[in-house]
Amino acid sequence: MYRIFDIILSKDNMQATISPKELDFDSMTVEMKSQIEQLYTKSTMEDLVSFLKNKNIVYGLKQDVLEKISRDFKAVIAPVVVAQGTVPIPGEDGYLIYEHEDVEHSHDLSNSDNIDFREKLVIQNVKSGDLLAVYYPPTKGIDGTNVLGETVWHKKGKRLAVKVGKHAKMVGNYIYAAIDGQVKRIRNGVDVNPVFTVNGDLDMSVGNIDFVGNVEIRGGVGKGFVIKAGGDVLVNGLVDNSSIIAKGDIKIRGGILGDQSISIEAGGNLYAHYLNGANITVNGDVIIENSIIQSNCRCFGKITCEKGSIYGGKISCIEGLVIQNVGNDLFVKTDVFIGVDQEIIIRISRLRKMHTEKKEELKRSEEIIKKLLRFKREQRELNDREKQLIGMQKKSYENLLKEVKDIEEELKSIEDLEASCQTAELVCKGAIFPNVTISFGKYAKTIKVEHSHVRVKLKENEIVFLPF
Repeated sequence: MYRIFDIILSKDNMQATISPKELDFDSMTVEMKSQIEQLYTKSTMEDLVSFLKNKNIVYGLKQDVLEKISRDFKAVIAPVVVAQGTVPIPGEDGYLIYEHEDVEHSHDLSNSDNIDFREKLVIQNVKSGDLLAVYYPPTKGIDGTNVLGETVWHKKGKRLAVKVGKHAKMVGNYIYAAIDGQVKRIRNGVDVNPVFTVNGDLDMSVGNIDFVGNVEIRGGVGKGFVIKAGGDVLVNGLVDNSSIIAKGDIKIRGGILGDQSISIEAGGNLYAHYLNGANITVNGDVIIENSIIQSNCRCFGKITCEKGSIYGGKISCIEGLVIQNVGNDLFVKTDVFIGVDQEIIIRISRLRKMHTEKKEELKRSEEIIKKLLRFKREQRELNDREKQLIGMQKKSYENLLKEVKDIEEELKSIEDLEASCQTAELVCKGAIFPNVTISFGKYAKTIKVEHSHVRVKLKENEIVFLPF
């Protein structure tokens, strides 16, 4: 029994296979048998290639396989791949590579000896101009060829419809932050969220917050936390003995309760329902709905507390104070500084004391130098110690002169601020109680008797009370 071959093409015409076919030798004539025998014994590789070309198989011929078959046709007893097309390489779709994660994550506290479990939150902060993502366009693919020599077209890469959020900008294939904030991935794009929001209370499940943009707490703030914001801070509940530092405004709808150990610092204005035991420093205005109790306040704008009282602590306001009551009927000691910040008044006092002391030192140094120079004029020979002493005194005198000059310059610049005392005033719609001390720069008055419905101001270097 002898075998002849069939050519089998794959459905996609990417592969050609020679497959042996069994024939019934007993039913063949002598002539047919002779022809088949010649086919197996006398055919060459060229004959085999010609046979394939007659079947239109012209590409991807496996020369090594064909050569092996041509040496012994009878050895082919199973299908053998004799031609293989080239598979097309599709182009890659366009895609984005993100430079930042868009989720908050926690610090690794496992290896820390001094663990603060409030320091667990890490926000993906970005600044305006920071790179957010890079877009890589689709690539070109490569065509293939089937065994019939026909081109098999490649699949083109798809362009990604990149979405750039309203707080981001795209330059070429690069996406940058347009504002400070938190990275936020969107479908096929990226944005920057200017607000970091806590949907509830700030507690141990969240931890301290350090964010470059605005912060919104939709509940309250528990004890011992720290919020730092590059923008505004809004708290819908109570701030309980926690610190808030913001470059913008701070608004506390529930009030601030502290033990005078916490710090509230606002680069803009401060709005709160009340202050109790708080330390605040505000570059703008302070607006309080109710009262300010036992708090230390430094305000470089104006303090308004029209419906409540201020009693206890120290209150400084550069541009004035509008209040219902100052002090209370228990005569709690209360200090109010108008026009000049209390820290500046303390600084002025220290500078004046230093100025007096340095002038005394300067006078003593001058007397020693004069005495030594008088010895020299009297033609008395100075010994080495006296020569060394006069050199030291001259150097000390020069240093003291410089120190005195620096103090006088600083005093002048600070005392110029006292001019604001002439325009700032305290407006009291209710009563000012005894044991309240009101200061306008270096001028101060402690209240002995109750005053009602008055405007207090500095007039011709005297603190006066005018009817309101």
